[in-house]
Amino acid sequence: MQIRLCYSVEVKYIRIQVPVSSGDTNMPLDYPFRTAHGLWDITVDLATRYIRNWPPGWSPRDITMWVGYRGVYTLLDDKLRPVFTWADDLVPRGVVPELCNRTYIDLHISLNGRITNWPREEDLDFDVLLSEEAD
Repeated sequence: MQIRLCYSVEVKYIRIQVPVSSGDTNMPLDYPFRTAHGLWDITVDLATRYIRNWPPGWSPRDITMWVGYRGVYTLLDDKLRPVFTWADDLVPRGVVPELCNRTYIDLHISLNGRITNWPREEDLDFDVLLSEEAD
């Protein structure tokens, strides 16, 4: 998949680092990729919609979590090198499933770590997102 910055670049993943609110009962303390520092840190394959290295045995779960302006979202290439980062920003519109004016992430995760409500690769809209960054 390509997005246009000053030049075209291949992106394969997005890394999502969002704080887990202490009152968020939607995510158990031992949930995959929840860190001891109160972050949920996942990397999603944009084409397949799978969370990388998802451990087996976890029940499907819908994660709806308020993140406000506290998320960090990084586009990565196929070698997991950063290409573009939004830091301390709202949920990226057109890229990550969101609710309530981009203040919540809304992910429906299957048994095998696939995000079932993730936009299909052809529906991802980086142009809208990058034009919002330029405003």
